[in-house]
Amino acid sequence: AIFVVLAFAGLSSTLDSAFVAVSSLWAIDVFKKYQDPKASDRKTLLVARSAMFVFAIGGTSIAMLQPQLIWVFLIYGALASAMLVPAFYALFSSRVTANGVVVAILLSVIVSVPMSIYANTTGNIDMVVLAAVLPPIFGLVSCALSSLLNKERFDFSRFDPEA
Repeated sequence: AIFVVLAFAGLSSTLDSAFVAVSSLWAIDVFKKYQDPKASDRKTLLVARSAMFVFAIGGTSIAMLQPQLIWVFLIYGALASAMLVPAFYALFSSRVTANGVVVAILLSVIVSVPMSIYANTTGNIDMVVLAAVLPPIFGLVSCALSSLLNKERFDFSRFDPEA
């Protein structure tokens, strides 16, 4: 019985640390930096507690799905494929804009992650594959459109120390 109590204490401590980290990151690094730099301590604390509550609800919702470990790898595959093409396109194109890359990644993630979660929870293998294949296509199309609409070329020579 003592082992169960010790295991529960360790798990609750780890969960508590995750809650504190998420609430602090959200309140200080996002809210106070970008939304309201002059927010009072009271308002910042309210935002931190709200972030902690949303994180708890999200985590509980995921736990209620009773996820399998393979889902984590498949959903990660969807995320990785969403960022693959825009990252390479940005490395080798002098006309793609930062906004084009961000839109490509966001569009790919918005499409692929919910599709991958749904496919994994329902066991639809075809949709799992589609969730991994569609993001690079969306990324390529978005980056290509960004390049076509941008008339200016980026000057890579300004990074050359000998120039």
